[in-house]
Amino acid sequence: MSLAREISDEYNGKEFPVKIKIGISGCPRCCGESRVRDIGIMSTSKGWTVIFGGHSGFKVHTGEQVASNLTTDEARELVRRLLVYYRDHAQPKERTSRFLERVGTKWLFSEELGIQEKSPAPEQ
Repeated sequence: MSLAREISDEYNGKEFPVKIKIGISGCPRCCGESRVRDIGIMSTSKGWTVIFGGHSGFKVHTGEQVASNLTTDEARELVRRLLVYYRDHAQPKERTSRFLERVGTKWLFSEELGIQEKSPAPEQ
């Protein structure tokens, strides 16, 4: 709940090309519908998973998993970077899913954003 409050407080009232929906789930069952939100954050036993570009409605689109096994600080920073990039490059009224359709997903893992998929911790 603390991460949800922090994210809500940080982005409440901020200007974006269109409203942003953020779903945060405390488990991988996705009760907060994280996979179909502009930004999805899901907890697993190994850390947070961040998803970008989903939407619900008549034509549901599951977002792209950007990274997993993140600490709370890493997840918060990743959301910050994703939303800054989206805000700076999206067209007016363009939702994140349409933005991904237009620009593709390669930027999600670009050096410009400094985002790389974290590999799972080695099992012992």
